[in-house]
Amino acid sequence: MSIELVLIPVAISVTQLASNRFEKKFENRSSYKLQSFMNDEILVKKALEQYGCSYRTEDHALSIEDFNIGLLKNDDSVFEAIFDSTIKLEDAQQFLSNLEEEYTHLVQQETYKKLIQRAKEQGMVLETEMVNEQNSIVLTFKV
Repeated sequence: MSIELVLIPVAISVTQLASNRFEKKFENRSSYKLQSFMNDEILVKKALEQYGCSYRTEDHALSIEDFNIGLLKNDDSVFEAIFDSTIKLEDAQQFLSNLEEEYTHLVQQETYKKLIQRAKEQGMVLETEMVNEQNSIVLTFKV
């Protein structure tokens, strides 16, 4: 995967413009941010759907409908959750924790699928698959 260098400044300026518009939406209200570790927008959207949240995409940001919550990528390309101050901090932390847990499951599923596919492409045969106490999947391939 490659990106031409000419596109990078354009992408940065578009993202910054979108970020500014989105934050201004919350600026008129009292709000606060919580940092997450999520960075894949497609998986974040899937996690929101699986968690039962409706959202809309606006200016490269996610706005969760029926609540004053937004998700916006920061300069490090990691999503920050912006909460209206009417939402208790404990509730916001619980929401973000649940969303991150859902996101983690999706990342694990995607990794598992890619690993199985790549092993098959390399001629490996799955011999055993086991889930251990830490809920990790242990795969043994026959080479």
